Amino acid sequence: MGIKIGYEVKLLTSVNTAEAGTIGKEIDVEIKRDKNGMPYFSAKHIKGIFRGKILEFRNAFAGINENVFEEYFGDNLNGEKFAEKYFGSEGNNPSKIRFSDLKLKNEKDLEKINHKIGNRYGVKINRKTRVAEDNSLFNYEFVKSKNIFVGNFELSNKFFEKEENQENLEKKLKFLLASFLHIDKIGGLKSRGLGKVEIRFTSIGIDEKPNLKEKSNRFETIKEISEIILKDRLKNSHSKELGKLEKYSYTLNFLEPSVLQGKIRKNEVELRNSLQGSSIRGAIIQ
Repeated sequence: MGIKIGYEVKLLTSVNTAEAGTIGKEIDVEIKRDKNGMPYFSAKHIKGIFRGKILEFRNAFAGINENVFEEYFGDNLNGEKFAEKYFGSEGNNPSKIRFSDLKLKNEKDLEKINHKIGNRYGVKINRKTRVAEDNSLFNYEFVKSKNIFVGNFELSNKFFEKEENQENLEKKLKFLLASFLHIDKIGGLKSRGLGKVEIRFTSIGIDEKPNLKEKSNRFETIKEISEIILKDRLKNSHSKELGKLEKYSYTLNFLEPSVLQGKIRKNEVELRNSLQGSSIRGAIIQ
């Protein structure tokens, strides 16, 4: 088991929880809701935003001097490779950071939720003529500002592997945590002024109960979290090995026809006769 970090997202402006919006019958762009009708941000969406922020700051080093990054972090990976190291890639390289969905804080009553949802109309503007295009009127939903979403992400044990230098590990950990706290926009329709947020860490540990005091200086929080994590890793490095892993077998029955896509050649698509382990893993995480 890795280290789980809880956080809150405070809405500074209204937010649409769908990254690009979904087309509805009465509402053109709906907010994304779970099976219980509650608005939420998917784990995949949060991961994508975090990854993008990591790339943004990693590439900023290249704008100064590529050697600066290597000298400071002891790592000469370019932006994409650096992101893949922690967020995974195709093949046998799973993500070392696992995310939960981001859900509204302490809300389970659907009627109360509906009071936090708004509706607005908009038009599509032609950039060349700078006037509204014909038949471009549409309406969209949003979660009102000042609401708070909560979620967590977990740094797996593999996150700390192959990092022999404790000082470099601490620097990279602080870099990742600081990048996450600098996420300032989320969701869809950001060009319409939606999606401005403020993030703070609330807990570190297994139980997800708030155990981090709110500080005015976010970097004090990062320092506190990194110290807790590194102290925990040092303690676990001296513990006994857990022994062999348990293996389980299972049978997967399809309730509907499924397409297992393989290679694509122009307009021809080959089908696989097997289901990738990464697909099963992704389904379990979701």
